[in-house]
Amino acid sequence: VDRLGQARVLSTASVVFGLHVGNVITLPPLLAHAEFGARSFPVIFGMSSAAMQIGVALGPGLVGALRDLTGGYAVAIAVAAALDALAVVIVLWGRAEGARFDSPAPTR
Repeated sequence: VDRLGQARVLSTASVVFGLHVGNVITLPPLLAHAEFGARSFPVIFGMSSAAMQIGVALGPGLVGALRDLTGGYAVAIAVAAALDALAVVIVLWGRAEGARFDSPAPTR
């Protein structure tokens, strides 16, 4: 690939990555607020942020261990996809049940 082709690939990848990062940063607080309400937002978003950080800390090591055990990334990708699918099912199940978690007003 020539330099112009490399520049195009790098530019395209940068745009895709930038759009993805925007979703990763923006969507979790919006979803937490929409699903759990304003009064519950600080606690729910704090807990979800902590859970995300645990995943960020442990995920690469677990993916590497699965790669070492299986000789490739297919199992690790399948596990990640299954966990994402499970999360979607849990969210949709909560919505179907009509769950609305909003704590009572804080007392002073």
